[in-house]
Amino acid sequence: MSDEILKLILAELKSLKKGQEDLKKGQEELQEVVSAIRASQETMSAEMEGMRKEMQQNFAQVSRHMRMLESDLDLIGKRQFENEIQINRLKGLHEQ
Repeated sequence: MSDEILKLILAELKSLKKGQEDLKKGQEELQEVVSAIRASQETMSAEMEGMRKEMQQNFAQVSRHMRMLESDLDLIGKRQFENEIQINRLKGLHEQ
């Protein structure tokens, strides 16, 4: 083989090696990006889980308060009814 062909082959091999090194470097950078994205995703998932638990607790508290308010309103309604009965009885006694 002639020296020119060998030089061309050597130049092509160097070019291929350079391309391979660039690809490897790009792959490493992509792996770093993927790792950062995964870490961020894990952080967000943990934060979302915390928010979910907090919302469940808040909802349970609101539900409990609503039941208490409903019970209070029922009691107020019963007392109002009893008071109206007594008022009507007193009016009836007064009118006699």
